[in-house]
Parts: sequence; C-alpha cells; structure tokens
Amino acid sequence: FKYFSGRKVKGKYSNVVDALRAHINYIGRKAKGAFTFNLNINDWIKKAKDETKKRWDSRVALKFVIALPTVIREKDVENVYRFLTDFIAEQLNVNRENISIAIHLHKGISGNYNPHAHILIYPRTKNGKKLRIDRKKLQDFHREWDKRLKELGLKIKKDPEDLRLPHLGEKLYYDKEVQELYRAYLNVKRTQQEIETLKRLNH
Repeated sequence: FKYFSGRKVKGKYSNVVDALRAHINYIGRKAKGAFTFNLNINDWIKKAKDETKKRWDSRVALKFVIALPTVIREKDVENVYRFLTDFIAEQLNVNRENISIAIHLHKGISGNYNPHAHILIYPRTKNGKKLRIDRKKLQDFHREWDKRLKELGLKIKKDPEDLRLPHLGEKLYYDKEVQELYRAYLNVKRTQQEIETLKRLNH
C-alpha cells in the first residue's frame, strides 16, 4: 500500500497532483485488455487539490495492486470489479464511490498471462476520518483476501523463487532498468531449470 502525499513526491513531478495524474493516466490507458471502473481523472484531481489546500503534505490517494487468478477473462471483469469494490469497502471501511479500479488482462514482462487490478482509493473512511492502515490491518487484508479466494475455489500462484527477490514494488511497472534486471533474472532461472532437467535425463 502506498500513499500519494506531498511528502513523497518524486523529482520528476512538481507536486503530488501531477504525480497522481500521471498514475491515473498510466493505469487508465486505452489498451487491449485494460478496463477501468469509476476512474474519473477530473474528480480525482479536484479531490486532491481540495486536500492539499488543507495541508501541503496531505495524503490524497492510496494505491495498490491486487493479483488476480489466471482464470479471469474479459467476460469476468464486471463481476471482478463488483467483488473487489465490495471487498475493499468492507475491509477498509471506505465508501464504494471512493474506490477506482483498473483491471489489466495482458501478459507481464515475463511473457506469462498476468491478470491484475490497480486500486486507487480516496483515503478517508466512511465517517470522513483519515484512512490509517497499520501492519496488522495490512496482514488482515491479505489473510481475508486469501480466504475469499479459497471460498471461491481459486488461488493465486506463488512462485517460491520469485518470493526470494528483493521487493521491487512499483519500480517493476515504471523503471526500465528494473524490468531488464527482472527479465535477466527470469532467463537465468529458466536456464537453471533446463540444466536440472538435462541432468535428470542423463541420470
């Protein structure tokens, strides 16, 4: 979970509003396999500007990515949107209208089918208070998500080797050097697997 805040604006953006605008343009881009719901850039920019008028370092949005089961297809996106919105509103105690979702159904940089959803939330609870997420809240969120998937007979494939990588976070989406490094890592891993297969065959 990462917040858009005036305290954490990167050098290439002049302010948090510009950073938020760039993120919305990225997740909401018109491309094959990209579907957006309740993602109105003008509404988001207005809310962000209103928050920064109160305090320069206000948190104007919360963003995160949810991996989706690989069985998800284009025909499922409406149901996925409703399911995610209900789940997030319940778990984080936020209004449904303050949740924007962009579902991307395309191949990842590894070449594998990589369905996922970009989530953007206006960081205020249903009673108007600032949204606060501590470590326990985050753990509960992950635990409940796994539980809901199991109830649906679904699961997210987790590669133990990938879990050993340093956390790349959003850099994997934006940083070309990190993407190239990750591709190199995947190639090495693939080569190692091929070598192991050849060894077994020779034995």
